[in-house]
Amino acid sequence: MGSRDWDKNAACKGAPIEMFFLHRGCSKHDSQPARDLCDSCTVQPECLNYALNETESSVRGIWAGTTAQERRAMRRQIRATKSGGLKPGQRISVNDLISTTHT
Repeated sequence: MGSRDWDKNAACKGAPIEMFFLHRGCSKHDSQPARDLCDSCTVQPECLNYALNETESSVRGIWAGTTAQERRAMRRQIRATKSGGLKPGQRISVNDLISTTHT
């Protein structure tokens, strides 16, 4: 889906791949080195957009500092917002709200 020219500037280029593919049941502490690298990356928004718009099977592991489980939750929030707004008690980030108004 689309061009991935942005990934040439990704902070993860050259990082050990094992850092981004953790075993099931690992804690957030185990993924912290990958998350820290992503937090410092200049193309994190493009990476997150890519990870949210591709199929889950093609974006496994940590992408843009998020796990597959976190991205599934983001997709649900975005779909809910697009299809009628937030339900009582439901939360969504400002960034996700902004992105839904531009599609």
